[in-house]
Amino acid sequence: MSKYDLRDHNKWIRDTITLFYEAASIGNRLEIYSFTSTAFQKRVSLNYFLIHEKYGLDFGYLMEVNDININKENHSADANITIKKNGKIVQQNIPFIMDFGGWKIDDIMVFE
Repeated sequence: MSKYDLRDHNKWIRDTITLFYEAASIGNRLEIYSFTSTAFQKRVSLNYFLIHEKYGLDFGYLMEVNDININKENHSADANITIKKNGKIVQQNIPFIMDFGGWKIDDIMVFE
């Protein structure tokens, strides 16, 4: 990201989170995998991701994207969201990284 980058990164990350939770709500693991970073995809193959129970988690229901902090120098961002999971309202942070021109989820902790 340079000073000439005029894209709305807040909206881009917000849309990525929304699409991720839409995919999770219908159990579309292939689409969920597409939101993960290259580093995650190198550690966890697609085949393993699709069949292993560990990655078939209930991510809950996205209620709101509260705050997005972007670090343009490190090409990273953190999003604070509110989800409803197991009947409880929970705050969660999701780390992102700019990866091959797109915002990707950058942490395996999202799946634990």
